Amino acid sequence: IVASSDRIRFESRKGLSVQRRGSGRPVVFLHGWCLNRQLWMYAEEALASEFEIVTPDLAGFGRSDALTGPNTFERHADDILDLLTEFDLNGAVLVGFAFGAAIAMTAAARDASRLASIVSVAIPSAACSPYAKMAKSIRRDWPDFARRSAQALFANPQSAATIDWIESMFVGTQLPVALEALGQLEHF
Repeated sequence: IVASSDRIRFESRKGLSVQRRGSGRPVVFLHGWCLNRQLWMYAEEALASEFEIVTPDLAGFGRSDALTGPNTFERHADDILDLLTEFDLNGAVLVGFAFGAAIAMTAAARDASRLASIVSVAIPSAACSPYAKMAKSIRRDWPDFARRSAQALFANPQSAATIDWIESMFVGTQLPVALEALGQLEHF
């Protein structure tokens, strides 16, 4: 456990790196593919005065990068459901971005007993994304793919610093983890 002002960072029983902040109805933010919990720092800051904000790094990503696979939606969903039980979080709202949205939906389908709702942002779709082609491009040049992925996340222009920050999350993901998770997206 590491405490810093009103933030507490710790590991769950399964080894996930998790940060908790605030009090009230729990809101659990699930990051997207090859990102990490820091993606949610602005939402965390905006909502922590009214809600308990829980931001895990999913297994294989961020500070949970030492956790090995399988990196399936079911595994991640079970990790999140176990986290809700471990920290006795009831009436939680799961907020997921892309890959995280798929995990939130999988978790709700597996066991919604501790959930009030889910919010899914940018739900991935194998019908609309060339995941099979992406794997070839990733294997050829992961750092370049990470840079282009960071730029593609935004509809509006962002500062170079923001793009660099997002790119560092992507490129910080180990190649086998990125490819395994991509394989999940290919069939979602």
